[in-house]
Amino acid sequence: MEKNRQLLILFVAIVILSLVAVLFLFTGGSNKDKKTPSATSIPTRTTYPTSTQSPQALPSPTPTLYIPKGKIEISGITVNNIYEKPVITNNEKDVKFAANDNYEFVYLPKYHKFVITILGSPFLSLIKPASEDFVKVLGITYDQACKLNVDIGTVSFANPEYAGKRYSLSFCKK
Repeated sequence: MEKNRQLLILFVAIVILSLVAVLFLFTGGSNKDKKTPSATSIPTRTTYPTSTQSPQALPSPTPTLYIPKGKIEISGITVNNIYEKPVITNNEKDVKFAANDNYEFVYLPKYHKFVITILGSPFLSLIKPASEDFVKVLGITYDQACKLNVDIGTVSFANPEYAGKRYSLSFCKK
C-alpha cells in the first residue's frame, strides 16, 4: 500500500510540473523577462503601386504635353508631326505622341485612328480638357478634329463605370 501511495504522489508531482511547464511556454515566462520589441522587429506595411500612372481628381496642367513643330498629313488633314518627339512607338508605327497624368494620345496608322485614353478621374470632367489638348497638340481646328477618326476611352482602374465604352471629342456632334 505504501508503494502505491508513493507512485500516486510521484504521478501527481509529474502532472503538476507538466502543467507548470505548459503554462510557462504559453505565457512566455514572467513580465520581468519580456523584452520590449525594438523598432526594427515591428512589421511594417509596404504598399506597392499597381500602375505607373495613378488616377488624379483634378486635371493636370497641359504644359507637360509636347507640341511638335513639323507637319504631316493624316486622313487628308495636315497635323503637327506626331512622330517628331514620340513618347513611344512600335514596329507598326503606332505612336503615343503625348501624355500627362490624366490622359494620353495614341495614333494607330493601320486603322487610321486616334485613341485618347483617360487615365485620371472623374472621367466626364476630363473629356473636355483632353479634347482641347488633342486639338492643341495636333495644331488643328475643332472642325478638322471632328473629321478624324477619334475614340475616347478610359481604363477600369480609374473609371470602372465608363471603361470599355467609346466616346467622341467633346466638341463634335454625334
